[in-house]
Amino acid sequence: MRGLVLILSAAVALCGAAPMLEPVTCSGDMLNASIRFAIQHINTHQDHGYKFKLSEIVTLSGNRCTMMMRVKLQETKCHISNPKHFEDCEVRHAGETVVMAECVVTLSIEVDVASVVSHKCQTTKVVETALSCPDCPRLRNLTDVDGLQRIRGAISKYNIINATEHYFVLSDVGRMSISYISSLGMNHMAEFAMVETHCPVGSRIVPEACTPLCPDRARHVFCKSREDPSVSYLSCETYPAVHKVDLQPGEIEPVCPLPRFDPAFQCIEAPKDIHPICSWPHQPLMQQRR
Repeated sequence: MRGLVLILSAAVALCGAAPMLEPVTCSGDMLNASIRFAIQHINTHQDHGYKFKLSEIVTLSGNRCTMMMRVKLQETKCHISNPKHFEDCEVRHAGETVVMAECVVTLSIEVDVASVVSHKCQTTKVVETALSCPDCPRLRNLTDVDGLQRIRGAISKYNIINATEHYFVLSDVGRMSISYISSLGMNHMAEFAMVETHCPVGSRIVPEACTPLCPDRARHVFCKSREDPSVSYLSCETYPAVHKVDLQPGEIEPVCPLPRFDPAFQCIEAPKDIHPICSWPHQPLMQQRR
């Protein structure tokens, strides 16, 4: 019978998670500040996947008040729900399927107020061949039916064992992968995010049908799971709510539109087993396919 090993880390503190960015103005050497501002914008406007950080500056053009930059970014291990600043996040290394993005960002500064006019990125993965890394896990599509079923099973166990106030539901699948270990057999791995819902623990409502709390009032959980024929392993980090104010007597918990995980509504600028950096301003998928 397969056992469950569940390891939960302490809640990640929000203090110091997002240091203030330097002001970006038309005067002086604003290169580093401009690049940090651009990457912060990219990460802020991602509603799925992981945060990215600078890998290389390719080209820069324009003047002090209008800048176009081409930069190479590398995916980190911090999910977008993680409050940690992107520059403090660890990147993936060989054997972990490195993901890179080359982005063209247009930045404009008016009256010492900087704004990103647009960014467009090409996201690709660095694939290790079976010859160079025979034991490296291979990514599965984010819509893989078997993988999603395993994730739902892990969330169900989490709600039974660890949920103390409200149930949690799936908000994003970060990665799914599979590998073969001769001594163990098939090894199934996943990384996924959950969000706190309105449903109190013990509610008769099926957790999957529960409505998520507003993003800034909800706790978020990021988990890594692994299953082989002998054991199931689940390791999770819990991120506290950004703005959790107790409701006044008679006050109803606000309801916010929060799309559930659905890769069909993401941009189509990358393979289906990784999360691309979507172009901004966002374009409808039909327009992207033209």
